Amino acid sequence: MDESIRLQRAQRLVGVAIGASLAMWYLPVISGAACDQAQRALIRAVLHEFRRAGSDDEVDAIFDFLRSKLFFLNMVSYAPWLGTSAQVFELYATGQLAIRCARDPRLTDLSDARSFAGRWAEITDDIFSGRSVVASYEQFSGATFPSALRGPFIVSVDAIARAYRGMESIPGVMQAQEIASETARGVKGRVGKALTDSAAALRGVFRR
Repeated sequence: MDESIRLQRAQRLVGVAIGASLAMWYLPVISGAACDQAQRALIRAVLHEFRRAGSDDEVDAIFDFLRSKLFFLNMVSYAPWLGTSAQVFELYATGQLAIRCARDPRLTDLSDARSFAGRWAEITDDIFSGRSVVASYEQFSGATFPSALRGPFIVSVDAIARAYRGMESIPGVMQAQEIASETARGVKGRVGKALTDSAAALRGVFRR
């Protein structure tokens, strides 16, 4: 299959994910809870589109790298109005980073997040523009961005961009964000292991 066709198909996957998030514009708590899973599913689908393995390790590496860059943004993804804008923005950023990584032949190990920094730098101007996100969605999904949501969304993404650029300019803030993200992943991992161990113990009790 021609590479340009794969690219169009991958961008359409991004558009479909954004469309699903837009459908839950007035339900930020519900859509916020589903956003992580949607991001992971989108990464895997994009990797498969470009004949990458799409293993759990690869999906986790791209997801965790993106979360380390946008950790503070994720914290507002449950808030009314701004929350859903943040979710749509995260899905767009997720799709663009996954596409860049999957298409780069130099990235032979997509489970190594250390190699993603260059690809991230290439997409920031695009993803931090509300108008670019809207234009891409309409181009590749074939749908029209809801007119009632267009203005609030563009304003929100542009505000997110200003906040991000402001954070970049303050020494130590971006590093603190990455540390906070890493800490959250560690806590989540320990909680998940504890729950798994507890479930196993309970299964053992009931088998007696």
